[in-house]
Amino acid sequence: TRDMVEVGEITPNVRAEHAVNPDSTLLPVARANGITYVRTAPRGGLIAGLSALIRLHGWTWEDLTVSAPLALQVEWPRMLIDRRPQARTKPKEQEKRRDERLRTLKEAFATARAYLKARDAADPDHPVDVDARWEAMRPALEGDIPVIVDADEITAMEAAIEWAEEEGIRLILSGGADAWRLADVLAEKDIPVILGSTLSMPRRPWEPYDTAYKNPTRLHEAGVRFCISGGGSSFMASNARNLPYNAAMAESFGLPHEEAIRAITLYPAQILGVDHRIGSLEVGKDATLMVTDGDPLDIRTQVLQVWIDGERMDLSNRHRDLYERYQQRLQGR
Repeated sequence: TRDMVEVGEITPNVRAEHAVNPDSTLLPVARANGITYVRTAPRGGLIAGLSALIRLHGWTWEDLTVSAPLALQVEWPRMLIDRRPQARTKPKEQEKRRDERLRTLKEAFATARAYLKARDAADPDHPVDVDARWEAMRPALEGDIPVIVDADEITAMEAAIEWAEEEGIRLILSGGADAWRLADVLAEKDIPVILGSTLSMPRRPWEPYDTAYKNPTRLHEAGVRFCISGGGSSFMASNARNLPYNAAMAESFGLPHEEAIRAITLYPAQILGVDHRIGSLEVGKDATLMVTDGDPLDIRTQVLQVWIDGERMDLSNRHRDLYERYQQRLQGR
């Protein structure tokens, strides 16, 4: 089965928090390395659904959920046309596919607006039938939650920015591999970016080896609001534990240490609008913190203890269990 990607192009009513498995062995693994809250987002199609903020501790998905819906997730169509002779499809077919997907996306937003207008204006005795898809888009269209657009290419980000301005929605870019190329525009328009993994190779053969490593530094120097994530693919959940090392790589290539720390703590909370609860140690916020024996961005550092909402966490996990199991074998037990 493919239980990490939703079927269909327009599925705004999909709720990510409903699909989280509280018993997943990935949660304790990430938690043991100091990861306490994550944004979980649906994947697939154009409008993938609604993301949520969850804590990595709880018996049920209701226990895990901190804030939902958090944002409407949009996966921007690929804008670049592959004109190489070995391309799988002809350039005209690629252009047709791109234009069709862009038209589908824009029509979905137009349909949602028309539906909400008709429903709000309807006579109580003759109400408009409820459509779960368009109702799910109401918070984003009314400005209560942002729209997070997944886009890495500069052309896709430029198109997404223009589209968001036309729609009058709050835009957050996610991925942002080419964000450094648009740094001045992003800073001027105050568009925040959730950067994907910094532990990545260059996207193009002619780019320097450190393109992804320096992306956060370039955004910081340009005054762009950003945070660092572990990447947005469906399989990155298993690597969530490596988030500190994404920030460490950015620090190694010019990002100040304090900024690297904030990029995985306070800044994501601010961008997602939950900094009143988490992201820093302040009076009145949730008592979520960790204790380490060194710099939290240093791969040699050990996490000694973690608290989530004031509750001390058990740091045992599958990785530790396997380590101890095979240690015993090596010792002949």
